[in-house]
Amino acid sequence: MSPAHLHLLLNHAPLFGLLGALLLLLGGLIWKSRDVLRAGLLVAMAAAVITVPAYLTGEPAEEVVERIPGAQEAALEEHEDAAMSVLVAAIAAGLAGAAGFMVGRADDQRLRTGAMATAVIAAVGIGLAGYVNNLGGQIRHTEISGGQQSAQPDGKGSAEERE
Repeated sequence: MSPAHLHLLLNHAPLFGLLGALLLLLGGLIWKSRDVLRAGLLVAMAAAVITVPAYLTGEPAEEVVERIPGAQEAALEEHEDAAMSVLVAAIAAGLAGAAGFMVGRADDQRLRTGAMATAVIAAVGIGLAGYVNNLGGQIRHTEISGGQQSAQPDGKGSAEERE
């Protein structure tokens, strides 16, 4: 499995992990469920953990992708620059989740406060991850970026374009 393949397998995990955490946290706050709040905090911690390999596989994936004809270099650099923000937000959400989990063991008010703080950080992380994922898609997906990419790996385009 190439680094690019591994990165593609992992790169949506931060977005959907933080989204799952946010939904659980909001549900736990609305329904006043201690168990759902704790589950949301745990999912935030898991999202932080999975974000680390998603980020770390980015650089090796870049080395593979930049050699492929049609890869959008500007999108690649912008994606790389923005990815650090997702790492920071996910780790912050995970740390807030861990803190909320620990201080909320005996005190429901602290659990709710930790859940609210984690939810806010997770919401920011979701926005950042969506942006970074969109930038990543623009590297090779011209239907997203609006750029031109040849249909053939030899760079000669499709049969219609060659005629």
